[in-house]
Amino acid sequence: MINVDFRGNALDEAALLIASERVAHCLFGELVRACQFVRSQNAVSARIFCQVFGISYSHIVNAAFTHASPLGSRFNGPDRGAWYTAFARETAEREVTYHKQQELKEVNWQEEETFTYVDFLADFRGEFHDIRSDARFADCLNPASYKASQSLTAQLLEAASAGIVYPSVRDTGGTCLACFRPALVNNVRKGSRISIHFQNASATPEVREL
Repeated sequence: MINVDFRGNALDEAALLIASERVAHCLFGELVRACQFVRSQNAVSARIFCQVFGISYSHIVNAAFTHASPLGSRFNGPDRGAWYTAFARETAEREVTYHKQQELKEVNWQEEETFTYVDFLADFRGEFHDIRSDARFADCLNPASYKASQSLTAQLLEAASAGIVYPSVRDTGGTCLACFRPALVNNVRKGSRISIHFQNASATPEVREL
């Protein structure tokens, strides 16, 4: 468990939110006024998705938690999303680029394609689990499987974890954070607008700031 104090702005391109260093480029307040309760079909259990309202870009924050991939992602399952953040813009770009290229490869796309996205910035403060430099969690960083990492996530959610700091799988030396709690995603604002261009699904992508 580590204490994290993240502060970032549009000019902060590499901010290592630990101790006095600082903060976050998001792959994609403490003011919580409502919670949406979702019950499983058999009514055996109830899951709570706390959403944020009355803060900047609350709809962006809420979407990250309520529109999970059908198969889940590295540190979330299909029924609950997470806010994924990289400590440096380059890491965020490589993570986003990898997943966009995988989408093209899945359909064997052989034509030119361009994606654009906004590099949202956010601040974080709290205690997060840290699996960097810990060989016990190597399976959670498997480039081809989310099985171990999703299993760990389930345990952490049961323990009321705020989230997890981990090494980027797509950018050697990069650091990422998966935040499990919408109320901890603070001061969200727009950063740069990024373009990713592919000649085809297998080509080396061209990434540039617009």
